[in-house]
Order: sequence, then structure tokens, then C-alpha cells
Amino acid sequence: MRWYQSPLLKRLLVLPPVLIGVVVVLVMARMPRQAERRPPHEQARDLRVIELPAVEVVPRVIGYGTTRPAKVWRAVSEVAGRVLELHPELNAGEFLQAGEVALRIDPRDYELAVNQVQAELTEVNARLAELATQLENDRQSLAIEQTSLALVEAEFERVRRLAETDSAAPTELREAELTYLAQSQVVQNLENAIRLNQKKRETAEATREVAEARLARTSRDLEKTVIRVPFACRLQEVNLEVDQLVQPGQQLFEADGTEASEIEVQVPLGEARRLVAAANLPEEWIPSMAAARGALKLSAVVRTSVRGIEAEWDARFVRIREQLEPVTRTVQFVVAVDEPYQGIRPGVRPPLVRGVYCEVELRAPPLAPHVVVPRASVFDGGVYVLDEDSRLRRREIEPLFEQSDFVCVEHGLGVGLRLVVSDPRPAIEGQLVRAHAAGDVQQELIAQASGETALR
Repeated sequence: MRWYQSPLLKRLLVLPPVLIGVVVVLVMARMPRQAERRPPHEQARDLRVIELPAVEVVPRVIGYGTTRPAKVWRAVSEVAGRVLELHPELNAGEFLQAGEVALRIDPRDYELAVNQVQAELTEVNARLAELATQLENDRQSLAIEQTSLALVEAEFERVRRLAETDSAAPTELREAELTYLAQSQVVQNLENAIRLNQKKRETAEATREVAEARLARTSRDLEKTVIRVPFACRLQEVNLEVDQLVQPGQQLFEADGTEASEIEVQVPLGEARRLVAAANLPEEWIPSMAAARGALKLSAVVRTSVRGIEAEWDARFVRIREQLEPVTRTVQFVVAVDEPYQGIRPGVRPPLVRGVYCEVELRAPPLAPHVVVPRASVFDGGVYVLDEDSRLRRREIEPLFEQSDFVCVEHGLGVGLRLVVSDPRPAIEGQLVRAHAAGDVQQELIAQASGETALR
């Protein structure tokens, strides 16, 4: 057995580590004990913030509706007759201009009626002229006979006075009296003739008025045999042929006006209040629609998208319908696009024909500058901001309205405050925050509030 394999040696090799351990314990026991203190350290939370801007907010709403012509011409025959002539382009889809003759109805019966009434008028006028001449003659004769009556009456009075003194015979008095009575009768007859002449003239004038009314009516009927286009229009279905007999009240065809197209836009009541509230109308003001247009000052943009073809038109606010839509309980705004066929480019810009489904953006005038915040930054009616020490604080706000992805604030915030736009939850009041500027959020917020970007 070799020396390093001796059991005694193995036991001796264990002693040095044990002795070293005992020495270390003794040294540590004699050293004074003192706990190590570290200075307190608060960990800041990383959040994105923006400085609150004041923006001239443009109240906007989006609604949808279908186009219809502002004017519709339903051509109705007002007289009976046979169709003599049709406009060469009187077919569905064709355009007609104001003043063009759409069709003519046989006028001969109405021409005969006009001639007949004109003849009656000529006869009545001749009768009136005759009565006027007779009246003038009777008046002249009456003046002469009244002079004769005065002379006869004077002679009768002279003879009567002589008879009272027996200077005249009774027969002479009798003859003078008969002459006086006869002359009085002549004067009386002339006066009656003049009065009767006046009645005859009144009757003849009434007859003339009736004839003139008939002439006006028959002349109008004659004019109605020619049907002219009242305004520029585009024809719908036409089922009318030459030699076709038409009756009064019969609808001949229908045409859509091309001067303007209207869209009836359904807007939720809450969003409609946003547009009306922006005008600051008196509470008890009951305006005419013209006054409402002047006060609201709404503008509109109409957009269409059909199979990838997108187009846009400026529109004007026309009126508000008289009641809420009974099913959806929405307010119905009506806007109009003038000259909807102007600037047509096939495959690029279609016309606003009847029945096109449109998106309509209604805009009120810009409000005075207001503080706006992202909608996602509002939690239970409040927002989180940073104070001067970059600590988290909650602020309750009073919104004026909500629109798109932002909230227009009436009270509770000031311009320049640092608003937390990250989700701070769980939010601890007074928590230290390491702020990171969210310039992209601020730019998007301003663009939306000022109406520079599409409304979502």
C-alpha cells in the first residue's frame, strides 16, 4: 500500500478546510453589523401625450339617400283631340329644351269655336252701338219735347187764368189742357225709352262679357293644342303616336328636369342637433324655410361610388322635411345639386340621374376655437393629463358634441395641457410619467376637427 493511500493521511486532509471555515466564522462574528440602505427610486411610466389644441371645429354629419329630379314634368292633355305632330326626339332617354314643341293636337274644332264666339261678339258690339245711337237720339228728342212741354204748359196756365175771369171759353180751356197732357205723354214716353235703353245696354254688355269669357276660354283651349316643354328635361317612357286620340286629363308622358337633382338625406336626430346647435338659433324661433337656410348656412358635398367609379359634387341645402321619418326616427335634410349633367365624362364622372345612391356630407360653418380631444382618450366622462411635474391627473370634461374620432370639449380643459393619448389604465393618480410626444395623433386630430379629412 502506497503512502498517499493511508487512512490516517486521508483524515488529516479534512482538517485544513474545517479550520479555515472556523476562522472565517470567528472573524465575521467580531465585525460590526450594519444594514445596507439604498436611496428610494420611483419608476416612471412611459405614455404618449399631445398638447391640447384649440381648433375652429367644423360640425359635420354623413347621411345617405337616392337622387331624384328637383322638377318632374307630367305632360297631361287639357283638351281632347287627335295628335297631329310629335317632336322628332320624343322618345325615352332623349333631352328636350325649354320652349320646344313636344306635340300638337288637331286645333280645327277649337278654331271654329273661337270664330263662332268672335262672331257673337261682333253682333253684340253692333247692338251696343245701335243702342248708343238710339240713346243719343232719344236724349236730343227729349230736350226738344221738354221745351215744347214748357211752352204748352205756359199756354195752358194762361188760358186757365182767363177762364177764371170768363175771358176764355170752356172749350178753349179744354183744348189747352188736352194739348198739355199730350205733350206730357210724349216727354214721358221719351224718358221711359231712355231708361229702357239703359237696361238694354246693361243686358248687351253682360252678353258681351259672357262672350268675351267664352272667347278667352276657347282661345286658351286653342293654345292648349300645342304642348311646349316648360323646362329642360330628359324623357322617361313615352307611349304616344301620331293620330292617337287623347282626352282631357290623360297623362301623355313624364320627364325629369335636368336643372337640378335633389337628395333626401336621413340623419340621426342626435347628429342633426349638432348642425342646428351650431347656428345658435333662438329657442322659440319659428322661421320660414328661407330664414332657416340663411341662419343654418349649411353646405353639402355629394359623393357616389359605383363599381369603382367615384365622383363628387358640391350641393346646396334646400329644406328640412316636415316630420321625423316614422321608421328610423331620423331628420330628413334635402340638398340639391345644380346642373347634374354638367361635366359628364363617360367612365369617369357619371350624371346624377334618378335613383343614384349617394353619400352626403352636411357641413355647418366653423365654430369659434374649441379644445378637442381624441375620442379614445375619454374614459367614463374624463381624461388624463400631466401636471407640471409630469404626474398623472384625471380631469372631468363637459363635451359639446362628439364627431368622428374626436370630442369637442365645452368645459374642463385648457389649451396647451398635455393630454395622455395612450391607454393609461390601470391609472394611478399622481403617478410619474415619462412623456413621449404623439405628433401623428395631434395632426390627425386637428385635420379631423377642421374638416380637412374624410368624416368617419
